[in-house]
Amino acid sequence: MQHLTSHAKWSPIYSSCLTLFLVSRMKNAYVERERERERERVEGVCKQKGPPPKVNKSS
Repeated sequence: MQHLTSHAKWSPIYSSCLTLFLVSRMKNAYVERERERERERVEGVCKQKGPPPKVNKSS
């Protein structure tokens, strides 16, 4: 019985730590995905621009 009460006492702390851990992991994954998307967008823009168009030189 003593074990159960001590477990119950520690459970909220443990679960809150676990929740914090999971939330931080989810946040990190979200940040990574956003960073990846931003990088892809920048690369896409660079690819679209490519080398400076030759029309500008003639005009």
